[in-house]
Amino acid sequence: MTICRLLEPFLTLFQVERPLAPFLYQELFDIMRNLLSTFVNDSIISAITNGSRLCTIDIDNVENLKPSEKIEIGFGAKAKTKKDVPIRYPELLFKYQENVSSHF
Repeated sequence: MTICRLLEPFLTLFQVERPLAPFLYQELFDIMRNLLSTFVNDSIISAITNGSRLCTIDIDNVENLKPSEKIEIGFGAKAKTKKDVPIRYPELLFKYQENVSSHF
């Protein structure tokens, strides 16, 4: 799932005139959990039940991360990476940031 598809329902929901603050925590928790699930092992994500536990995930520990072959990054990002060289998520994020900044 792309980040845009993940964020679009949230943005649509909160662009209204009525008070939605009581729903903000759960919506942000769901977004963060879904974002992390793209590169953190499913066993770690399934154990996360609240927002404070999201902060306890050690993303520096390689054992908590999915192998690069199992990370769904979308076709655009895949096209930008070399097919024969495995790439870790932080490296991919850095390449994405370089690509975005070169367009502005």
